[in-house]
Amino acid sequence: MKINEKIKQLRLLSGLSQADTAKKLFISQRAYCDIENGKTKLDIDRLEQIAKLYDIDVLDMIAKSKESNTQKIKRLEREIESLKNLLAK
Repeated sequence: MKINEKIKQLRLLSGLSQADTAKKLFISQRAYCDIENGKTKLDIDRLEQIAKLYDIDVLDMIAKSKESNTQKIKRLEREIESLKNLLAK
């Protein structure tokens, strides 16, 4: 999944419109639309701003895997806890 597709997915999951998101990022709706359509190359500052808006780590945004690093860590922590419980029995 490309970064622009992830950004659009995050916006849709948050229930925000493009206009609302653009206002929160202090850019025009057209500029935000260009981000979602992959017409704009994002610099790290803009990536950080978008990540903060959606409460996600920048690395999770740019990860190529569908499962984010944060999700992987949480899943592995659950698996470790399950194994500990099995060993304790």
